[in-house]
Amino acid sequence: MKYEKVINKENIKKQTITFVFIIAFIMGFKSIFGDKNTLIGVTTITAMLMFANVDLTMSPLKNLMQLIALNIITGVGAYIALLNPWIGIPINFAIIFIINYRLYFNLKEPLYVPFTLQYAFILATPVTLKEMPIRLASLLVAPIAIMIFQMLFNRQKIFKKGNRIIENICSKIIEKIDIILDEDIAPKDNSNIDKDIRKYIDEFRAIVYDNRKENFYITEEARIKVNILSALEKISINLNKINNVEELKGIIIGLRQCMKRLNVVLGEDNNIKELEDYIDSVIDNHKDIQASRIHAIQILNSLEILKVALTELRVLGKENYNNIKFTETDYPTQLQSINKKRFIMNSVKLSFAIRSAIGISLAAFVSDYFNLSEGRWIIFTMVSLVVPIYEASIKKAKDRFIATIIGAVIIVILFSIFKSVGIRSMILIGAGYVNSYLKEYKHKTICTTVSAIGSAALLGNTTVLTLRRIIFVVIGVVLAIIINRFILPRKIEDYTRELEGMYLEAVKAMLKKVYLSPTENNMHGMNNLFIITSLIESRLENNKEFLNKRAIKSISQNRLLILNIHELYILFSNDKFKNIDSKYIVEDMKMITSFTDQNIKELLDKIEDHIKKSDNIYNKMMLENIREVYKEIYKINKYIG
Repeated sequence: MKYEKVINKENIKKQTITFVFIIAFIMGFKSIFGDKNTLIGVTTITAMLMFANVDLTMSPLKNLMQLIALNIITGVGAYIALLNPWIGIPINFAIIFIINYRLYFNLKEPLYVPFTLQYAFILATPVTLKEMPIRLASLLVAPIAIMIFQMLFNRQKIFKKGNRIIENICSKIIEKIDIILDEDIAPKDNSNIDKDIRKYIDEFRAIVYDNRKENFYITEEARIKVNILSALEKISINLNKINNVEELKGIIIGLRQCMKRLNVVLGEDNNIKELEDYIDSVIDNHKDIQASRIHAIQILNSLEILKVALTELRVLGKENYNNIKFTETDYPTQLQSINKKRFIMNSVKLSFAIRSAIGISLAAFVSDYFNLSEGRWIIFTMVSLVVPIYEASIKKAKDRFIATIIGAVIIVILFSIFKSVGIRSMILIGAGYVNSYLKEYKHKTICTTVSAIGSAALLGNTTVLTLRRIIFVVIGVVLAIIINRFILPRKIEDYTRELEGMYLEAVKAMLKKVYLSPTENNMHGMNNLFIITSLIESRLENNKEFLNKRAIKSISQNRLLILNIHELYILFSNDKFKNIDSKYIVEDMKMITSFTDQNIKELLDKIEDHIKKSDNIYNKMMLENIREVYKEIYKINKYIG
């Protein structure tokens, strides 16, 4: 079973406090809004905990109003839908479609689950017109509770988590350097360190993505820390490429000292200035480095970008961390074709919204039309099993069926042995508590089945209720399989192709921005594209069990290209590099969006010659970055071809 990474005292304490909080919240919600609205309390606390990883504090009032509108629409819609099964079909379809289309995202965790589940719960527990005000009140309170939770725990998330993530990455790079410098360690396997670094970086970029204003503008603190992480990631990658440690020992030792200092100076402006000066000294000590020492130049390049970012952070000051520079004029068309998929029939987002709307509408109609006392289990099963990707639905269908049988057997045996209501209640609480440690869907479903049947059968016939649930779950599983298979099915290949299409568009847009960078200042646009590519890579990595080896290797190749493009753009935007008078840089940049595989060798030789002729380290850095961009594009084109 997939538990938390480590079961220790701290973890048990955390899970226990969370569990007690959940129970207290649900009991409080029930005491205020009554039994019929208890399940709204369940979905509210589910949303609060699910949204803990999503930052809604950048536009709190706007997000609150949207959540309130969504809840009121679902409450009123469900009431009207329950008046007549035939009226319910279009209403249920429309509401489920809106929820799942609006709250399913290609690049981050979807948020539709608690709201779809809430709508299913509302359909399963109808109220009279007289009871509607209290239901609407409960639906009004739920978004307020979610936003209060957000304001308490997610404010200044970039500052709090960003610094901690940077510190963790610095520690990992120091660990990697120590392995490289230790002659007794062979072979030098840094794969686990690389995985940890990538995990930290992906976590931060996802936070920044959620924290954008108007889904585009990034705070100055976020922009600068994205650049810091970009430099650290590039440093980590280049450390893996070092073969001759003795040749670069001076730079490696200087780099280790930089990481050690960076680990402790964030938030301390005076110490940041000392680190900037130290980085300058490391670069200055190697200003005459040979053009052939490519990885050394690349590390110095990343150190310069790190220093530029630290200077910006110090000059900005903590009081201005949340400032946003509104300088862009091209946002309306900037990301629409990349980040917001068009309303097309072959998109995973649209096909899922249609399938789920059909499935839940059908389940609700069958349950209502035939007046099935336990028909809600068909609806709940449909909510669970109609998912965006076909392969996932097959596995979930199998897991749900088996887990329901196991959970049913467990509760029948336990309730046959224990007749006391008090002991039975403790069993249900225990099942809920154990559930908080579980991660796999089938294991959580076992506990959910125990809790659900047990709650309904606390004072009744356990066997009858168990058989009914199994029958209706089976009906739901069969219907879900049919819907997933025959109504706009989308397989992992389709999802991967969709992501790869978005990725290609983003890369092209980044290259164009680098080419235009001398004439435009569009760091918001570049950072959005940079973050989007990172999130797409994470999604593809998560699906790698379904991908072929070519696609997996292509992901790692693309990562280096993206880092080089981003780094090159930062260099062009920096005043120190803007003032460099180099005809070579201008000449070599002209080919960045139009070179061919046929002339690549000649072009790379030409840039290397320019690096040799350059009379200062900053020219060399810029030219080396341009060369790296060309090389990575060529590798990817050759590999794909």
